[in-house]
Amino acid sequence: MGADIYTQRSEEDFFKARNKALFNDLQHFLVPDESKLLSFAEIKQMLKPQNEVYKGMEAVPVKDIVGSEGRYHDFDNHFFPRNMHLKSRWTSIDKAHLQNVILPPIVLYEIGGLYFVRDGNHRVSVAKAQGVEMIDAEVVSLQSEIKLKSGMSIRQNMQICSRPNSPPHSPPEGWNSPDASLKAHPQPSGSSLHPL
Repeated sequence: MGADIYTQRSEEDFFKARNKALFNDLQHFLVPDESKLLSFAEIKQMLKPQNEVYKGMEAVPVKDIVGSEGRYHDFDNHFFPRNMHLKSRWTSIDKAHLQNVILPPIVLYEIGGLYFVRDGNHRVSVAKAQGVEMIDAEVVSLQSEIKLKSGMSIRQNMQICSRPNSPPHSPPEGWNSPDASLKAHPQPSGSSLHPL
């Protein structure tokens, strides 16, 4: 496949992903918070973690990456790109994916069983768009007794975390165990571990 073919394919991939973000916004027109990517700072404030633990390199399920430290306005809740200014970086990452180029691992925070991007938002976006299931990441875990699971909408996650009567480090009322399920938007299935 020539370089021009990779460029053309990556641009097509970007516009497909951006169109999905636009359609997602339209679907949630009446409740726009439903299509927003989680803000790491907001979840951290709600869960009030006690300390940080460096966990090192891990293969992380892409479906469990649900938010971002600083770029949560640029992507929707499926990590599809919302803005045209993301195109150049996004397509360069996608071209690397198409050519099987190994990129550096992303950097994630883990809190309550969910992952938030510190570095590598475009790589996560491309991974989700391409149906990649696992991604290599350097992980820092913030310790919290409340355990969430990727599965619930952003708004529902926020409501559960912000229940006023829940002690800061106790599960909300009605949760019998850390395995209590939170349902989230399903992610497309795809290939297994891929070096994005």
